[in-house]
Amino acid sequence: MSQDLVDLSEDDLRTKIVYPWLRENGISDKDIRVEHSINIQLGKGIRNINSRADVLVKNSQGQNLFIIEVKRPKHKLNDEDKTQAISYARSLSDSDGGIAPFSVLTNGIESKIFDSISGERIDGDIVISNHPYLKEGFKISADAIKEKAAEALEYLISVCPENLYVFCKAQVDDKMQLLKSDDIYSGRKYIPELYVQREKNNQELDNRISDKLDNPNVVLVNGSPQQGKTCFVCNRVEYYLSKGYFVMFYPAISLKKGLLYEILEDFQWEFKQEFTAQSIINKITKIVKQTGKKAILFIDGWNEMSQNAIELNNECKRIDSKEIKIVLSTTSSSLDRLLIDQADNITHIGTSVNLNHAAIEKVASRLLVETSKYNIVQIGEFEEDEAIRVIELYEKAYNTKLKRTFDWAKNPFYIRLAAELNANKQDIESVTQSKLIEKSLIRKAKRRNIDDITLFTTLKKVANIIIEHDTPFNCTELPSSLMIDEKMQAWIESAILIKIKEDEIPKIDFYYTHDKNYSLAILKLKLNEVLSNSENKNIKKTLSLILETESGQNAFRWFSQCEEYHQMMLNSVKFCIKNDFYNQDLLSVLAVFIFKQSELDPSFYMKDLEKIVEYIIKNKYFDGGKYKTTLGNLLLSFVYNDSDVFKKDDTFEFWMRLLVKYDSNIVDLDVRESLVIEYFGIEEYSEIIPSNFDKTLFDRFILDKDIDVATNAATILAYVLPDYYLKQIPSYYNYYTQFNMPSFENVIDLGCKNILRNLSYSYYGEMCPGWLMDKRKGDLEVVDEFETQYIKWKPITVLLSSESELLDRIKEMLDSLYEYLEEKDKKHIEKIKYFNDPDQLKLDL
Repeated sequence: MSQDLVDLSEDDLRTKIVYPWLRENGISDKDIRVEHSINIQLGKGIRNINSRADVLVKNSQGQNLFIIEVKRPKHKLNDEDKTQAISYARSLSDSDGGIAPFSVLTNGIESKIFDSISGERIDGDIVISNHPYLKEGFKISADAIKEKAAEALEYLISVCPENLYVFCKAQVDDKMQLLKSDDIYSGRKYIPELYVQREKNNQELDNRISDKLDNPNVVLVNGSPQQGKTCFVCNRVEYYLSKGYFVMFYPAISLKKGLLYEILEDFQWEFKQEFTAQSIINKITKIVKQTGKKAILFIDGWNEMSQNAIELNNECKRIDSKEIKIVLSTTSSSLDRLLIDQADNITHIGTSVNLNHAAIEKVASRLLVETSKYNIVQIGEFEEDEAIRVIELYEKAYNTKLKRTFDWAKNPFYIRLAAELNANKQDIESVTQSKLIEKSLIRKAKRRNIDDITLFTTLKKVANIIIEHDTPFNCTELPSSLMIDEKMQAWIESAILIKIKEDEIPKIDFYYTHDKNYSLAILKLKLNEVLSNSENKNIKKTLSLILETESGQNAFRWFSQCEEYHQMMLNSVKFCIKNDFYNQDLLSVLAVFIFKQSELDPSFYMKDLEKIVEYIIKNKYFDGGKYKTTLGNLLLSFVYNDSDVFKKDDTFEFWMRLLVKYDSNIVDLDVRESLVIEYFGIEEYSEIIPSNFDKTLFDRFILDKDIDVATNAATILAYVLPDYYLKQIPSYYNYYTQFNMPSFENVIDLGCKNILRNLSYSYYGEMCPGWLMDKRKGDLEVVDEFETQYIKWKPITVLLSSESELLDRIKEMLDSLYEYLEEKDKKHIEKIKYFNDPDQLKLDL
């Protein structure tokens, strides 16, 4: 074998030897196809499977004659090469010239010819003239074609990296079709042209699905309804696909028989093979390891699952592969139902993302402040710069001019509604949230010839069904006017209702949650009328009715946050107080409403609200469940008040003390989630302390006889003013000793440990390396830091018992700095003595 031939590549061999040989033997250029793409019937349509025949030769009538599969001269021809070549020949479709009767395999040194149907090798270097295919004009029996084409199909679409990626793209296109459109007037949720990247959330998701060893395989995307979760998920699905990742997408509402069943069905439909769920997971895992590309399974709208919602936890647990990341999106208010089972235990997904009861309770009403320890991505209102970009984008797309003063201008849903409804208008009026939804429904209905009367009467009937059955509900419950396919299709095409296909009975839901909320709260229950007078006797009946279902509770939450219904909500609060009408879900909604009103309007105050607080505390409802959050929100609303009346007679101190006592987030979550910290608006590591933060007030709270008040106050003060707090500890100790008060170490324990934690982050880093990591032995900055910390903590160490865990933590911190000191530096620190072990620092206690 000449060196020149050995060094040829497959491309060189094809173009320099095979192609000229074909022309020399009378094959014209128009009958030769080089690197011919193979398109086959895969699942729901004709798709390219990223497989190519090196050379395809046709006759003058367009019939396929033979394919030539070229290998490098160094490559020894084998059975796998034969199978590949024959499979290519058998897979050519009728529209592409039909099966090629012969397959040629060559490496430039050796050539083999095969009968593509029988698979047998043809002796010699030419096809003898009496071969049946030549005698019959290259015709092959239909039975042979059917049988051998099926074998070729099975070979070509086996689950390999290339075919898996093609499958993923097709699967995403299929599952996303009800959500995505390029028509800005389609009413679909995801319009790529109108999407503005949420850079912070993008980075968070990238971090959560990274290959860090401690990252779980489940990521939770949560937020309030219509904040853009679905658009975020769809955009990230497309992004990760463009990066070559293996991505699958499922609207949770379509998981009629569970996640694993749907995955299995998709694979068997597309690949025409029998699989098990376990074999699919194993194949994907193997391909991920082989290619280094991630596999991500997105499930959107978990809260919308008609059944098997809680069972999805177990299915995610069964997909126990670090190579496959699962990203689920859901509304925050549904987390307690989805992440807590009937025995009040946190489910698999909850523990995977590291959420506990307290975090689930808080996130149901407000976003968490600190999420580094949770495997979640929170989708909230637009940041100010994002809102501006969105408004500018919508103004351009819809040729309109939106007012930046709208209270809802940071909400993606309402921005889009305003732009759509004011298309081609430059001077628009401010409208309420409910009016926007009403006008949007009318506009969408008219596009499918649904008149106003039919629209609102039908929506009221559907809302009545939801009040009784919740959503999604069986199509058999539909009003008679929608039981005709043609009529129902108009509502589906208008993006008002959606049909969820089940094996037996389809189910119905609203396409947009806000449309459902409006239909329930305004069209059906007429909350805006019923709550217009606090003396209305129907208030109790109406509130009881709307709170019976999850859809009803969400509708009431929506109603409570619409500015136009502020007075109606106040009337409902007055009614509940006057009539001692409370229940868990009602109090939860009212507390969030009261808190947000107090936050927006510091003069908002109702003395009668004290009855609700008294009721909760007296009945000890703060011990667990949603009442923890409820009580905290109510107490926070009191301290927000800045009226002169409120500040007289130590009223502020009274309510702040209660808030400190019942600020359960401090212990259950983190001091950064503290309601007190939220009230003062103190940011972590900020050197600016609000002028209204009274450190002497918290000094008094630390000396309180109530251990909860004292402990929480100490933790808060340590977070806000760590240096001041450390200096005060000896005086706290003297007070506790003088009045024989127990638990001094317990009171200061959490506060000191939080300071030590922050020092550790500063030294070694949390998300990025700390300043100590690039220091060398003898660095003066480290020597100064050691002396500073030693002086701060020395007076505290003498107050702690020798078995104190806190004392060990303090020693550990000082030891970590001490290791950087040189001998000359150690000699100048006179206050330090050592154990016999010179590597062990001992404080002079």
